Amino acid sequence: DREPGRGLRAAIYRPSPTAFPARYVVDGLHCNRCGLCVPACPHQAIVLEAEGEIEHSLKVGSIVVATGFAPFTPAGSRYEAWAALPRVITTVTLERLLDPQGPTGGRVLANGATAEPQDIAFVLCVGSREAEGNRYCSRVCCPTALKQALELKGLLPQARIRIYYRDIRTVKKEWEALYTQAREAGIGFMRAKVRDIRPGEAGSLVIEADQELGQWVSRDRVDLIVLAVGMTPGDGATLREVLKLPVGPDGFFMESHPKLRPLETVLDGIFLAGACQGPKDLAESITQGSGAAGKILALMAHDTITLDGLICEVDQELCIGCQSCYQECPFQAVEIVGKGKTRKARIIEAACKGCGVCAGACPSGAVIARGFTDEMILAQIDEALAANPEEKILAFCCNWCSYAGADFAGVSRLQYPPAVRIIRTMCSGRVHPKFILHAFARGAGQVLVSGCHPPGECHYVSGNLRAQARIEKLAPKLAKEGIDPARLRLEWISATEGKNFQQVIREMAEEIEGKK
Repeated sequence: DREPGRGLRAAIYRPSPTAFPARYVVDGLHCNRCGLCVPACPHQAIVLEAEGEIEHSLKVGSIVVATGFAPFTPAGSRYEAWAALPRVITTVTLERLLDPQGPTGGRVLANGATAEPQDIAFVLCVGSREAEGNRYCSRVCCPTALKQALELKGLLPQARIRIYYRDIRTVKKEWEALYTQAREAGIGFMRAKVRDIRPGEAGSLVIEADQELGQWVSRDRVDLIVLAVGMTPGDGATLREVLKLPVGPDGFFMESHPKLRPLETVLDGIFLAGACQGPKDLAESITQGSGAAGKILALMAHDTITLDGLICEVDQELCIGCQSCYQECPFQAVEIVGKGKTRKARIIEAACKGCGVCAGACPSGAVIARGFTDEMILAQIDEALAANPEEKILAFCCNWCSYAGADFAGVSRLQYPPAVRIIRTMCSGRVHPKFILHAFARGAGQVLVSGCHPPGECHYVSGNLRAQARIEKLAPKLAKEGIDPARLRLEWISATEGKNFQQVIREMAEEIEGKK
């Protein structure tokens, strides 16, 4: 087996010299089952016949997800050809080479080299901040490259070291100190986008880069190139399926709310810690783990958990088994039971948050959102548009953001036209298309659907995006029925944006006045 530093490793090994407990492990992928280790072990601790994974069932009160990350692998990406060159390594490999207890005893000898390099280049943002690929910043790549460059400068004082970068992102004071030390140590910084890396003469490498500031092409000859690879989500596919946890577009586990609940997941009792949530360094991971432990202590102080009564249920007689609710639920709180004609949806009450997104998608009206049923909302629409409906603005506002934003406009004494009639829903995703069609059928002049800002601010993960998708699909249908789609408006308004709410209502009122 080859470890990241390209050194040979036996199939039985200790993960690290300082591993605790100091026990060895067997690498099943590379073990040839010769069996010599079995009689050699005095404690009979090796069982080679054991196949597959061992399953354990545990009953717990809370869970901390801390599955970590995986380093970006150049293989299969546009960097694959570069990484295949003998004198091109990643920061992961370099870290292993710099280890005094590593395969080369702390000497920088990559891929069988007999002499240490004297001309070294670092390429930052490999696998991060890309238009096609991982768009996010991995955050630790810059400080890692700076730290390693300083270590190389200490080991090889005469070496010429340069860092090719797009932006140096040192967001912590200790990271900024690394940048200052690197400049003072004579490490060069070149703001450029690396275009190509190719073999040069006598085993060297040629690095070609576009200078972003000078608008010219730089070609340099070096002995070693280090690709500063970023972080990617760890292998948590099975865990995602078991725990029913949502992931973001980047593949990392999503927190309940980035500002208000950064440690919690959408499921009560399950918390996040470390890089499974997104790229972060060790110190931040420890802090997050400590915070999760504190949350668990508060949770475990009670014998039972009281659920909110405003959750959803499915009328089994009306359910047609279409699975729309199953596909739309951001908390995976819907399960499908039965097959064929007997297939029905059922709400997992312990996981339901009462957002009503499933009810907003149900074509048969089988999903009942307690406290915000179809009958209740339709009755509110009828009452709001009972008199002079063509002069009215019917506004569906989500409980957490836009409804609070409207309230904030009121307490701030921001005047807006009195023509608006507000209907509160727990989430903008609760707004069923039939509510909008019903409002226009009753003669509403304008209809507003408003919710939390995407992405990430919705208290129900993706309810606002579900609402957006439905409204986009509804626009052509309105046009076919002779209703101007411009009379339906979707806006994102946070709890502190009373001014925005005022402006939106004023604009909609002016459109109504202009059509008189």
